[in-house]
Amino acid sequence: MRGLLKAIVVVPLALLAVAFAVGNRGNVSLSFDPFSDTPYTVDVPLFVVVFAALILGVLAGGIATWLGQGRHRRAARMHRRDVDRLRSDLDRLRETS
Repeated sequence: MRGLLKAIVVVPLALLAVAFAVGNRGNVSLSFDPFSDTPYTVDVPLFVVVFAALILGVLAGGIATWLGQGRHRRAARMHRRDVDRLRSDLDRLRETS
């Protein structure tokens, strides 16, 4: 069921992305130096710029979320170790009684 819902969302988004890429094949000048006109200019299709910005945004958001949740992962590891230690103590106590 979950796979079907995922396909219902992903397939139309993929079709829109392909339509966007086909519709925006024209080249744009991409400059990495705002103070100079020519030395650092690259001509690339518009869809490449948009997709690259989208990918970089997703990566930056994922990294920021992963870093922000570090304390929760650390607490989960600590609790998991405590549970394992308590289970082993309980098993040891059950064996002696």
